[in-house]
Amino acid sequence: MARIAFDIDGVLARGLDVNKLNSGRDDKIYGNLILDRHCLPLIEKLRKNNTIYILTARPSHHKGVTISWLNKHNLIYDKLFLNHYNDWRAGPQYKAEIIQRERIDVLIDDTPEIIDYVNRNTKCRAILFSDWEEVESELI
Repeated sequence: MARIAFDIDGVLARGLDVNKLNSGRDDKIYGNLILDRHCLPLIEKLRKNNTIYILTARPSHHKGVTISWLNKHNLIYDKLFLNHYNDWRAGPQYKAEIIQRERIDVLIDDTPEIIDYVNRNTKCRAILFSDWEEVESELI
């Protein structure tokens, strides 16, 4: 049994325009993202024998819209973590802290800086997301 963490923006969700964030409409932007439907069958399969975490660099004050979005898309997970630093630039450090505290084994993320930081500073195997077929071949 492994502890597997997935990032949201750029992994589970598509369509985020980072240039529009912090415009005062972040909740609307986050709430209208498109779920990458390819993730659902794999996560469902992984949940049978693993613990599934959602680990995002989104500021923690977006927790409500994030939970609503996950529920709207029937994405079942065991634990959700949002960035308590409330600064996306602290994403690598924040994610590494959660990974160490929760003893997460695998992280799927689309940000090379986070992948590099996690691989250098934790025992977690961080995988740079490119597509769901590759993720499945790495995890199954």
